[in-house]
Amino acid sequence: MKKFLLAMLTLLITLPCAAADKTCSRLFFNQSGFSITALEERNPGSAYTVLVMFLPVSDKFAPNVNVTVQPYRGSIQDYVRLTRSQFKSGKFKVLEEKIYPDEAVWEYAGRMGELALHWYARAVSRNNQVYLVTATAAEIQWPGLSARMKRCVDSFRIEKQVPGK
Repeated sequence: MKKFLLAMLTLLITLPCAAADKTCSRLFFNQSGFSITALEERNPGSAYTVLVMFLPVSDKFAPNVNVTVQPYRGSIQDYVRLTRSQFKSGKFKVLEEKIYPDEAVWEYAGRMGELALHWYARAVSRNNQVYLVTATAAEIQWPGLSARMKRCVDSFRIEKQVPGK
């Protein structure tokens, strides 16, 4: 698992980026002391992960937050029903669920292989897409990271898109 996460991080760092002109989005990582031009694709027609951010590995797991964009024409209520069925089939325990007109928030826990994991996820429905923002940590890490990871997920917002981009 550690080698996989290191390989993924290396891949993300070394991927070539689109032309870095002044109209491109930049991601700023103030504590690490750098920024980078966003590598993104507009509406490719299938679900894709746009961003993955990792914290350092501890307890054999790198806590992370990711943003996935999914084409979805149904209502948020339909999405919630689908998600609940996935929780049930994955044998995940839902600790909290909040449903709003265009979004849903879940905190849940369960096992993936040998790891006991804890998640906090927010699904936001806009323009026939669901933006799924998910924080994941080992259950043992969650007490010390939960506030920080929830704050990161909750900070997600949909920005006005630039025409022609």
